Amino acid sequence: MLMRPPKDSAQDSSIDDPSTSGLHITNLPDEIIHEIISIAIACSHWRTAYCECALALSRVCKIFYRITQSLLFKNIEFSWPHCWVPACTPVRCLYRTIGENPYLGTLCKSVSFHIPSVTVDPTLEDYVLGEELLSWLPNVTSFALRGGFDKPYTWPFLKRAFRNLTLVKSLTLSRECWDLYLAPVCDLVQTMRLQSLTIYGICAQDDKAILAPISKVSKKQFISIAHLLTMDKEFERSSSITGLDLDDFGDTPEALRRFLKLPKALEHFRFGNGYSGQISWDLGHFQSLLQDHRSSLKGIEIGALGREKKDISFLNFPNLETLNLSCFVVSPSPEVACATLLGPKLHTFIWDFTVIDQSSESWIDFGQKQKDWILKFAELAIAQQSALRKIEIIFTPDRWSCPQTREQLRDWGWPWDLMDEVRDAIKPDIELSYNKCWEKQECLDRIEERERNEREEKEKLDGNQDIRQVWGARETWFEG
Repeated sequence: MLMRPPKDSAQDSSIDDPSTSGLHITNLPDEIIHEIISIAIACSHWRTAYCECALALSRVCKIFYRITQSLLFKNIEFSWPHCWVPACTPVRCLYRTIGENPYLGTLCKSVSFHIPSVTVDPTLEDYVLGEELLSWLPNVTSFALRGGFDKPYTWPFLKRAFRNLTLVKSLTLSRECWDLYLAPVCDLVQTMRLQSLTIYGICAQDDKAILAPISKVSKKQFISIAHLLTMDKEFERSSSITGLDLDDFGDTPEALRRFLKLPKALEHFRFGNGYSGQISWDLGHFQSLLQDHRSSLKGIEIGALGREKKDISFLNFPNLETLNLSCFVVSPSPEVACATLLGPKLHTFIWDFTVIDQSSESWIDFGQKQKDWILKFAELAIAQQSALRKIEIIFTPDRWSCPQTREQLRDWGWPWDLMDEVRDAIKPDIELSYNKCWEKQECLDRIEERERNEREEKEKLDGNQDIRQVWGARETWFEG
């Protein structure tokens, strides 16, 4: 939609001219008005509400119009069912709007869109409009794409687009089907000047063949070799990527080892929860995988890999400051954990109970055993005068797993009471923080409501039983 500035009118001019009726919000500097409008728009969580709020504010006065215009086009996002290729109606409208007013394209800083992997099979011509539209967004710094990686024209389309989008620093690629492989990703990013790369859903590859450059691959060849990974020697340790975020990684440790040869010096590495791959990962894999970046890494996050625990030492990571580990991969011995995790500069340790699966973490995942573990770990860290100054616990149990009766609440205990005890015991040497997502009174209210419903149900059943007894007596009387 092409936004037009408000028409000149008595009402509009009175708003734009504070002298006519005292002090107005328009008296404030543009920077402050920008922050106010940004907050107002951000309160509209859904994209449609976001746009409607911005459009409404743009009609207030010319100052609001100018500021909301920059916010409306700052982040361009098209998610399912709207697709960039083939261009859906909203994308075509955006194409027409920016074509009529190229200045709007220069306002865009972030673009995120979708290419379907299963519903359509786009032709080369289908990519033309999307490619031209991207060329009109020269100031984009954040780029995200979901789906379409099995289409033979998608990767050449991306490579051509990034020749114009030279300011992109953050790239996110997310699979829609089982069609995202490391090889074309490597071919795409090795010449880009990225700072952050996020990949969701890498699929398994075949290490037996060599990948030709994607730009020289035919449609028939693409299907057979798109899942293979090699890297030219000239690109090893050449990438400017400092932050790598991998989630649902389904490939092998060897494939990841090859890919980690690309960045010159990683500062932040995240390996999130993964359940779809057939490879069994454990913490020990990362001992060798991260060795080449041990001097530069400042933050490491490793999610739930499985229930098998293998120790890893971060003592030779001299600049590691923040370590985020799933509770399911940390050693069950606090002595071993303290002796292997506390590097020379590690000041923040995050103990994460998050489970991203068919069910989340359970209420009983944090109990007396976990309290004793983290307390002992903190006491050992204090005793050896480590750099550790903060421990954070991420624990958000499923509400359906909460205590259902007063007896369960008494037996299970209240997790955050246990955390409070640890917090009080280790301060002021170490700060303990945690997300208290439940209040005890809220849990008691749910238990009381459950008890009340059970009483009402019992009374209802008892009443029905009395009625049946009365009717039974009447039937006996009539038969007599």
